[in-house]
Amino acid sequence: MARLEIAWLDAYRAQDASPSSMEKILAAAGDDPSALCLTLHPSLKLIKSDYPVVSIWRRHKEDAASNSIKEAKGECALIVRPYLDVLVHDISHGLYTAIQFLSEGGTIENAFERALSIDANFNPQDAFGTIFNTGVITNIASEGIASNHTREPQS
Repeated sequence: MARLEIAWLDAYRAQDASPSSMEKILAAAGDDPSALCLTLHPSLKLIKSDYPVVSIWRRHKEDAASNSIKEAKGECALIVRPYLDVLVHDISHGLYTAIQFLSEGGTIENAFERALSIDANFNPQDAFGTIFNTGVITNIASEGIASNHTREPQS
C-alpha cells in the first residue's frame, strides 16, 4: 500500500504533459502502427504486487461498502495524472508488461507480443484503447523513444 501511495504522490508532483490526440496517433500510424514507439506521460507509474493493492486502496479511498475485495490475488496498478487528477487503474499483468516495454522505448508490436507471451487473454485492441483512454501517450515516433516512466519493484 505504501508503494501505491508514494506512486500516487509522485504522479501528482510529476511534470505536466498533454496526452496525445487520436488524430495525431492515427496520422503517425499510417499503414503499420505496430512499428510505432510511444513517449509515455511523465507522471506514469506502474506497480505489480502479489497483493490486491488497487482493491484495498480503492476501498480505503472510496465508499468501502461498494468496493469489496473478492479475492486476495495480486494486482497491477497504472497510476497517471494526464490532466488535473491522479488516476489509479487496475490493469492486467499483460497490460502491465506491454506498458513497461513501451516505457523502455519498445515498439507496439514487440510490447504486445511480450504481453501475449505471459497473458493468453491479452487483447491488443483493448490494451491500446486502455493506453489511449487513460492519457498515457504523449508523443509518437517510428523510432525508439525513452519515456519518463519509472517502474516500481514487484512485492
